[in-house]
Amino acid sequence: MKKIPPISGIYPDVHKEQIDKHFLDQPQASLQNKKFPPAKGVELCYLICFTNRCGSNFLASSLASDGKLDTAGEFFNYDFVINQSKKKGFSSYQQYMNWLVKRKSAATRTFGAKVSIGQLIHLYNIGFMHAWKDRLKVIHITRKDVMAQAISLSIAHQTKCWTSEQDGIHAEVIYRPANILSIMRNINYQNGMFTSLLDLVGLPTYSIRYEDFVEDPHSRVSDIGAFLGVQNLIFKPENVPLKKQANSLNADFRARMIADFSLAAPVAD
Repeated sequence: MKKIPPISGIYPDVHKEQIDKHFLDQPQASLQNKKFPPAKGVELCYLICFTNRCGSNFLASSLASDGKLDTAGEFFNYDFVINQSKKKGFSSYQQYMNWLVKRKSAATRTFGAKVSIGQLIHLYNIGFMHAWKDRLKVIHITRKDVMAQAISLSIAHQTKCWTSEQDGIHAEVIYRPANILSIMRNINYQNGMFTSLLDLVGLPTYSIRYEDFVEDPHSRVSDIGAFLGVQNLIFKPENVPLKKQANSLNADFRARMIADFSLAAPVAD
């Protein structure tokens, strides 16, 4: 098995670096070709490929809302991995992974996780994805309105409020057009890499736009369930606690971006 080489701005990322640093006595290279989870009896492993503020939390909660699927979460973030490993006394990343899959799949016989582009490459390089083979499927969620996504992410960076369930911090939120444009570029770069790599490795992938999903979540959940091989998957909104976060500030920043850069805007001196 060849490894995917380093990719500028993508991999290795902070998650791989911090996880490697924590498990100094268990070099990641030694994990290659060892048997990874998949735990006996687990019928499905599904990964949600996402970029920040693309609506992946709503998607994950919606897919698991009727209890047939394990809820996909960010279980490969270095802070979560390290905190859980310290609590459980794990001395290797493989121990953490085996525990995680067994724990998360116990109720539904499925395992779901959200992955960034760097985390997807890491899972490939350590052999995790190879171990699942035909039981592994991928959902790639993007947003049509990348500017709205970038504005949301720019605000979240300043408030530290990443979901509707968090309070964040009270901070003056500053309009930063150059930052928003940079975020837009990075989002498109990451999604392009997702598309290319998923095609390269040959993983079954269901691509969905956030805007299409929220327009008709009942039909979309059913369609994704069919793709995953889960019959009669149902969207139950009463079990989805997340709320829309965009507000008048997002709308104001969008209007200012258009006023600053639209061809209809007055030409600056």
